Amino acid sequence: MTYSFVKASVNEQTPEETQLVMVYQLSKIFDCLINREGDLKGFMAYAQTETADFISMCRMLCEQKEWNFEELCKDGQDELPTARTEQLGRIFIIMGRMVRGLYYLKRFGDARGDKPEKSMKDLIRWIKRLCTQMGWDFWEVTDMGEKRYEDRMEDLRKNGINKRLKPQYRRKAVANKA
Repeated sequence: MTYSFVKASVNEQTPEETQLVMVYQLSKIFDCLINREGDLKGFMAYAQTETADFISMCRMLCEQKEWNFEELCKDGQDELPTARTEQLGRIFIIMGRMVRGLYYLKRFGDARGDKPEKSMKDLIRWIKRLCTQMGWDFWEVTDMGEKRYEDRMEDLRKNGINKRLKPQYRRKAVANKA
């Protein structure tokens, strides 16, 4: 993939901030897919966009950590289908392992357990399985996330806190016309 989330970002975002956004996005996926009754069509569509945003942040973290997202996506999907709640639970647990590993690397210089890059590979594998179970094409959802990221960056350029934007994206101060 040639798209760079880091270069396209209009603000500086640390890997820790990327992980926070991932946690937020995962909570939105849970909210859409857990304990819903009745017509789920709207929730399913919303879950797809939230999954697209989550994948975007996976890609950004991979880029920030210099992990090859495409290589991490390669796997055999020969496992039996799993209930959606179990898939979401596993995604949550693996995400926790990855965050812990990255935190320990920063704190101790050693992940002390699961290696974060391996956890990201496992996380992607389970997200791919979720997409398959939901009837979504993983790569189409990935492309959707890229487009949605561009839209968010445009909104941030226009409405974000100016001093937190990269210098090239800061808005010029408007002179007070009295």
